[in-house]
Amino acid sequence: MGYAETLTPQQRKKYENNAIYSTWFGCISEQMIDSNALLVLYIVMLGGNDSISMFSTSLSSIASVCLLIPCAGLAVKFGLRITYSVACIVGCLSFLCIAAAPYAGHFAQNIVIVSTFIYSLTRPVYSSTWYPLLDNFLLPEGRGKFFGRMRFSYMILNTILIYALGKIMGTKPPIMLLQGIFVFGGLTLLGRKFEMDRLPLNPNAKREPVNIPLALGICIKNNSLVGFSIYSCLVNIAFYAALPLAVVYMKTCLDYKAESLMTFSSVALLGSILGYAAVGKALPKFKTKRCLVGTHLCGLLVCLLLLSAIPENPLLVPILYAAFLLNGFASAFMLCINSTEMLALARPGNKVMAMAFVSTVTNLGTAVGRLGTTLILATGALAATWNIGTLSMTKFQFLFGFYTFTMLFFLILLPLAPSIIPKHHDYYHP
Repeated sequence: MGYAETLTPQQRKKYENNAIYSTWFGCISEQMIDSNALLVLYIVMLGGNDSISMFSTSLSSIASVCLLIPCAGLAVKFGLRITYSVACIVGCLSFLCIAAAPYAGHFAQNIVIVSTFIYSLTRPVYSSTWYPLLDNFLLPEGRGKFFGRMRFSYMILNTILIYALGKIMGTKPPIMLLQGIFVFGGLTLLGRKFEMDRLPLNPNAKREPVNIPLALGICIKNNSLVGFSIYSCLVNIAFYAALPLAVVYMKTCLDYKAESLMTFSSVALLGSILGYAAVGKALPKFKTKRCLVGTHLCGLLVCLLLLSAIPENPLLVPILYAAFLLNGFASAFMLCINSTEMLALARPGNKVMAMAFVSTVTNLGTAVGRLGTTLILATGALAATWNIGTLSMTKFQFLFGFYTFTMLFFLILLPLAPSIIPKHHDYYHP
């Protein structure tokens, strides 16, 4: 019997609420980085170009690839409480440094990039403790519903926040306003720590070995875990690079103003809200297999829409709104499927490392996609404009076309996901 099964329904409900409250505090800072618009605007106001802006969106995934597995060892060695506490405090200080960057003069952009990277380094530290904490009170049958409810609630908060910030900022926000926003985002990380302190730990849990090679060996021998990780990695190369590039495209090529970019970001968050509202019912009804196939096809459609969003297209604005909305919807399903599969694939006695392994390989795809895009933009390898018949394309359409082809080609990798194949010899408990 697991520790979660020894808790009463009332206790599990209370801890679920504490976990959700912690995400309310923590997701504010995450969305300021992940929604891309705010950070891109800030860097452009400090004199940055499109390649620097795109590079800034890759920092979180780079940090996850570098640190998730080592952080799993740290979490085991020092304990979950100390590990996430350090992550929250350092993350808060990083946001305060981002806010103070304009006072550094010519070094302002460097301060933002370095501080964003330091904050990004705290995220795998925090993530290495998050799922093991959840496993202390979540029952397997309640995972899909919990993740849907949790993310549905915090995305409503973020959508309202991002939309309100866009209206407050207007077309030309003062730099001090953005500084104040980053200060607020940093302080909310202390609220995350307060709520996580209230989550339970299993008093009878056996400490997992801090032998990273041994723990990794156990993960690698689980073909289901490795297969799902590889599939997620390759799909993320295209899917999670598309929307950040769209934000850069709209700012540097289409010359969209701050308020418009924040509005589009709020539309993506609205799509996430709809996705999280649907995923809690869709997963139990249609099962992971059908939901995963449908999510992949939605990601393919997002890339197709962005490919068709050429400057001369009279339907440019509706297409961009549809792409942002659908991207948010597909992202919600991807994240929830990833979370439920991660918990289902994590073998008892090796849970921390198994979850870190899946997250690392998954984030590797995001890092490769965004860094590869950054390098292509920085080297100037693509012509700024080119023609197909009477249509004038930009270098961004070439990249969106590559993402579309990638999503289409990687449909053949769906059988790597354990939910697609009904029988398993490896550990897999959905």
